[in-house]
Amino acid sequence: MKYYFDRYIDTALYLMTVLCLIGLMITTIQLKNEVCEMQEQLIEMAEGMKHQVDTEKAISQAVEGATSAATREVDKEDAVEEVPLKTLYTDADAVALARLVWGEARGVPVYETGKVSVSTRDQQAAVMWTVLNRFDAGYSDSIIGVITAKGQFCGYSTRHPVEEELLGLAYDVLDRWNSEKNGKTVERELPSEYLWFRGDGMYNYFRDAYQNGRVYTWEG
Repeated sequence: MKYYFDRYIDTALYLMTVLCLIGLMITTIQLKNEVCEMQEQLIEMAEGMKHQVDTEKAISQAVEGATSAATREVDKEDAVEEVPLKTLYTDADAVALARLVWGEARGVPVYETGKVSVSTRDQQAAVMWTVLNRFDAGYSDSIIGVITAKGQFCGYSTRHPVEEELLGLAYDVLDRWNSEKNGKTVERELPSEYLWFRGDGMYNYFRDAYQNGRVYTWEG
């Protein structure tokens, strides 16, 4: 009797061991499956993140490309705007204009009418514009040539001093004239059709014809 009982116990233990092993194997297989599923999920997440990164990178590159293109266009426009104007006069022209005004209008007082008040500087600038208007009209192939033409400007002499204020005015007028010749709109003290002037010992009167021309009234 005891023998059969011992065999029963051994069989039961064996069966329990087998069942435990089977359970462990099942658990291991389940864990393995879960691990595989987790790996697949991680791979999908990684691929999704990679796709998102690639998309964001592409967007960033597109934005940078557009920005770079816009910047190049702006730089191109700036480069065009920064192209220096072609200078159409010389320092000798400025000196000659300063000497001319010293002889023709250095002491001219403010010109007063019922409607306008014209400063000494504006009247002196008008003398210079007369020279430039003549140059533009083809009176000579150089600004100095207009000034030194025989019988034209008796107030000019190479012996006249070059005053700093008059030289500065000459450069101011020449710079504006130069800009105008390069296609810009500038402020003038004298319109382009006025090529002559005559003085009465106090003021100069600017005309648009040598004889019987209109006298400039300074009223614009």
